[in-house]
Amino acid sequence: MNLRRTRLTVLGLVALPLTLAGCTQPAPPTQSEESVVRITSADDPVLRAMARVYADQLEARGFKAKLVAEPSKPYALLEAGDADVVIGTAETALQLVPDPKSVTGEDGVLSTGELAGLAQALKTQGRRAADPTAGDAGPVLVASKATMAQYSFGSLDDLASTCKDLVFLTPSEQREDLEAWAKEAKCTPKAIKVVAAAAAMDSLRSANGQLAVLDGDDAAIVDEGFNVLPGSEDFFDRAPILPVVSDEVSEQALRSINDISSSVSQDALTAVNRMVYEPGGLTSEDIAAHWEQLVN
Repeated sequence: MNLRRTRLTVLGLVALPLTLAGCTQPAPPTQSEESVVRITSADDPVLRAMARVYADQLEARGFKAKLVAEPSKPYALLEAGDADVVIGTAETALQLVPDPKSVTGEDGVLSTGELAGLAQALKTQGRRAADPTAGDAGPVLVASKATMAQYSFGSLDDLASTCKDLVFLTPSEQREDLEAWAKEAKCTPKAIKVVAAAAAMDSLRSANGQLAVLDGDDAAIVDEGFNVLPGSEDFFDRAPILPVVSDEVSEQALRSINDISSSVSQDALTAVNRMVYEPGGLTSEDIAAHWEQLVN
């Protein structure tokens, strides 16, 4: 399975279907008949599926919603007034802030505790952020149970004494953050190798690498029984879904968007990842149709 997604950028967007069929037995409409919530997404298969989920769930709550497409720059589509909601992550939204370190501090890493500051920074730029999801695609450091037993570590604190024997595997995008943590923790690994996620998992299975950086919603973490090292999420930008909305979105619709976001747990986001990337993966439409089953 190709479970690795490339680092998201503000510029990415892949074409989405232009209309949505209405859900059965919708709640009474809270917007005018002419008002349609136009939704687009950053360029990522999971986010495209989630854009469909948000659209379907808004329609189930009585709103009209449709997906709009643009080959690049989804946030520019919002700025131009051609979309009302961008389904992206906090990591992508951070790129909208002229001085990201005004949010992250000097370490340049977006933490969970800094998400409120990100929303405020977006507000000063004339943008509105909806609530972030609990489900987070931000990278984490993982290891197999066998490796943890063999090298006698169970936490980040244990790694300092055994780092010299360990090979760390990471995508190129996270190498700098991983090296910064290793330096601060006085952990000098045997090697840090830049590899794709699929290669990292193969190396973990064969014990050719002992720890790997994987996206937090990567279904392989659960499906293959890897352990996430608690605290490793602090090394890397957090990436919960963070819808950015236009001023054209009513307060009622924004409350519904926040309600939808509140249902996106880590398990739900991981399940969407699995359905997208498994062989013969489901379409965005199929995933949205199964959403209630995922969250209930």
